Amino acid sequence: MNTKENSEQNYRLLVNNYLSHTATLEEKKTLLDWLKQSDDNIKLFSDYKKIFDLTAGLNCKGKFSHRKSANLNQLRSKIDLFAADRN
Repeated sequence: MNTKENSEQNYRLLVNNYLSHTATLEEKKTLLDWLKQSDDNIKLFSDYKKIFDLTAGLNCKGKFSHRKSANLNQLRSKIDLFAADRN
């Protein structure tokens, strides 16, 4: 991995820590300094935040997948019973 890729990975980690409320004071300062360096960094932060928000939503939905699956199976059973009664 080259230096640029390593640096980008470090900032993604900082952004993730910040958005997940686990960043240390030093990490917050580093992130703020990085954001002040350029508008491109602000845009990149915004892009990372969008990805974070989307994946956080997916993780939340995943917690209910077992419950959804059980409800779907129950619905399918009712549909099968209804279909059998109609025949």
